[in-house]
This record gives sequence, C-alpha cells and structure tokens, in this order.
Amino acid sequence: MNVCDTMEWMDVYSLGDSKVDVEHKKLFELAVMIEQCKDNKEQLERAVEELVKYTKFHFSSEENYMRELEYDKLEEHIYIHKEIVKSLNQIINNMPNNPHEKIYELIYDFVTNGLVQHIIVEDKKLQHFKRSKLGLRSMFAWKSIYKLNQNMIDEEHQQLFKIAVEALKYKNNSDIKVHIRQIIIDLNNYMKEHFKHE
Repeated sequence: MNVCDTMEWMDVYSLGDSKVDVEHKKLFELAVMIEQCKDNKEQLERAVEELVKYTKFHFSSEENYMRELEYDKLEEHIYIHKEIVKSLNQIINNMPNNPHEKIYELIYDFVTNGLVQHIIVEDKKLQHFKRSKLGLRSMFAWKSIYKLNQNMIDEEHQQLFKIAVEALKYKNNSDIKVHIRQIIIDLNNYMKEHFKHE
C-alpha cells in the first residue's frame, strides 16, 4: 500500500473555490510527505502531527466558508469534522506506543477512507449547494433591461426582486417552510401596493 498512489491531486476533487482547493491540495502534499518518511518513526511522527494540525486548521476554515454561504448542512458537516478529528487525536495519542508500521497503516486508512472520501462525498455536497444557490441568486437578480425609466416603478420592481432573493436566506431545512411562507406573504402584500401605483 502506498499513500502516494492515493494522493495524486485530480480535478475531480476541486470544489471550484480557490481557497478551499488550495487547502485540500496542501493536505494531499502533507500526506505524500508521510509516505516519504514512513520508515523513520521520528520523522513519521512529525509528519503525522503536521497533517493533523493542518487538518484541524482546514476544517475550521472550511466551516467558516460554509457559514458565509449559509450552507444548510453545516451542523451535519461540523459533526463529521469532529469525528475525523477525534480519530486523528487517537492516532496522535497512541503514536508513542505504536511501531512506525502501525502508525503508517492508520494514516493510510485515514487518507484513503477518510480524507479522500470526505472530499468527494461530503465536500462535493457544498459545491452542488453553492452552484444551485448562486444560480437562483442570478435568476432573481435585478437587471438593467427591466428598467422602465420611471423612478418610482423601477424602485418598486427592484424591491420585489430583493424580497424574492430573501427566499434563499433560510438557515436550515427545518426553517425553510416557515421562511418561504413569510416571503410569499411579503411578496403578496408588496405586489398589491405596487399594482395600485402601477
């Protein structure tokens, strides 16, 4: 078994965000470093500690990014991160008692069944969420071609678009029905007033 065979970065791992992709690539590079020093326990332990440290940093960074996007599966994703960190902490804590072959075996399992799978399954969900939400935001965006060059009417039309965009700002799936219902009420009320003016 060889971490390097698993750790070749491929475009399929990309989430389309430069910061997240750079951090993922760094994790891959750290895993390759572990392969290169697998026969020296002291060097291997340092490399594993560096991988674990960077993994924790990346998870925190990724969670902040998800908050900015108002990702609806954030809490679920945080829980998965905590479970991964827990397993990594166990590897670290047991390193003094394990031979380097065992340490490498555990890290190999983390890289192949943890890290790579996490990126292509869990992190990819964020990519699909981001794509769909940005697409809807673009659809609901006010465009200059809608202008009638009547200030009051144009301002009211823009306000209708702003209310529509608010539909995308729900926090999680449990809130969505109540949130959308309120947006529909707001749109209905504003449209009545707008139609009178128009």
